[in-house]
Amino acid sequence: MDKKYDIGVVGLWYGQNYGSILTYYSLKTVLEKLGRSVVMVECPIGKDYFEIQSNTHARIFAKNHFEITEYKSVKDLKDLNSVCDCFVLGSDQIFNPGIYKNFRNTFFLDFADDTKRKIACSASFGHSGWKFSFFEKLKVNYYLNKFDAISVREKSGVDILRDKLDIKNGKHILDPIFMSDVSLYNNLIEEIPENKENNYVLSYILDPTPEKKGLIKDVSKKLDKKYFNILDGFANKYDDNYKLMDLDNTLPPLNVHEVLSYYKNADFVITDSFHGTCLAILFNKPFVSLVNNRRGATRFESMLEEFELLDRMFYEIDDSVLDAVTKDIDYERVEKILNDKRKEASEWLLDALNKPLKNKKDNLIQKLVGWYFSTDIHKTVIYHKCKVMRMLSFSKRKKEHYDNKLNDLYKELQIMKR
Repeated sequence: MDKKYDIGVVGLWYGQNYGSILTYYSLKTVLEKLGRSVVMVECPIGKDYFEIQSNTHARIFAKNHFEITEYKSVKDLKDLNSVCDCFVLGSDQIFNPGIYKNFRNTFFLDFADDTKRKIACSASFGHSGWKFSFFEKLKVNYYLNKFDAISVREKSGVDILRDKLDIKNGKHILDPIFMSDVSLYNNLIEEIPENKENNYVLSYILDPTPEKKGLIKDVSKKLDKKYFNILDGFANKYDDNYKLMDLDNTLPPLNVHEVLSYYKNADFVITDSFHGTCLAILFNKPFVSLVNNRRGATRFESMLEEFELLDRMFYEIDDSVLDAVTKDIDYERVEKILNDKRKEASEWLLDALNKPLKNKKDNLIQKLVGWYFSTDIHKTVIYHKCKVMRMLSFSKRKKEHYDNKLNDLYKELQIMKR
């Protein structure tokens, strides 16, 4: 790439989840309003992976609204140091061990030179109860200490950083989807033909159950309004979720513009999605939020407590959910809280971009830790590849070659473990 950028944004912006798309779009927009040029760092998992995903609604949105780096494998991401002056790790569950392990150490910005500014903006662990092994804690602590600024999306994230990872400088701020006001999303809606539906209940359900189906029908009946149902944006899940939901007026797969349009015109929202709840708040819609324990409850709890809306959150579907349907939300109060928190988040981000770079020089112990975690995965992968090649080899000479290589690699791995 010949063009230079102030910031490379790393994260899950290419995911088909509607919330992921919008939170990264908002973050990019906020960074540009702060006077920075922004490029989105391409998924490093594998070229075949992102080519397969190239025609999804998320990819189409990205091509139309983002500048994107050319594909780099994990080992070649370091080339981006000549392209970007700063790297910002975006929001969503990128500190969730079940997710970041799929990307090796990319979400810890291990490829970025220590001369580059490293910022985590509203990152999320997803759950509050993570327990890190000794080596996992050592690794995460090592890489996060290289960051110049770290903010997390949930209050529990600050506790995890401080109590479990010995990172003292974590800051709790809003999800980036809130850092832009609703006009940003209204502008996206204007890019498509107008949705002319009105007088309806909207449900956005990621994990269909008979109880959720029943609730949608009950709320529709109580409010005397028709309903429309939106399913998870992942194309490969649509057919199964459609059968599980088994609900009339379930909409076909949508793009993010259409989702926003249905939110804008809805009279009431039912959702088990964190970002689906965020959108209801942004569009000032009365709503009930069904906590999604499997995907992470702490996200709902932290955000709704922030806006003094815990009475709209439900862990189980019972009569209390229906009782909440006719209760009004004081959006004048919510908007005041949102504006204050939005200002706080923007000031944090601006300060993170402008303050002097942290001294990231390692002592001897840190150098050893860094060397260990930058090589052990690579060596382990080679070790297992050699085992496979040894089994597939027919000649005695080849088998002896791989036996010797495996023996050497095994000794190296044992040394690193010690």
